[in-house]
Amino acid sequence: MAQYSPQNWSAVEDEWGERVAGAARRGREAAWRDFSPHLPHEKDERNAVDGRVVMGLAGLQSLWQCGALDFSALTDEEVATATRY
Repeated sequence: MAQYSPQNWSAVEDEWGERVAGAARRGREAAWRDFSPHLPHEKDERNAVDGRVVMGLAGLQSLWQCGALDFSALTDEEVATATRY
């Protein structure tokens, strides 16, 4: 398991069940589109990491690992959001 996101979701399914694991995975994978992180120079607290950034990064990682993230298919808005992570 990575620090914030499992590398293999089957271990999560074994522990929590397929329904819970699937909901957690889908939630993480959707999270990056729903939040636009501040860039470092825009942050009030320079040494803090917003939990939504962690969720968004975990979602992007999960999508990339399963082959569901096609960068060439992203809209301009999605590209702008993804690059803020």
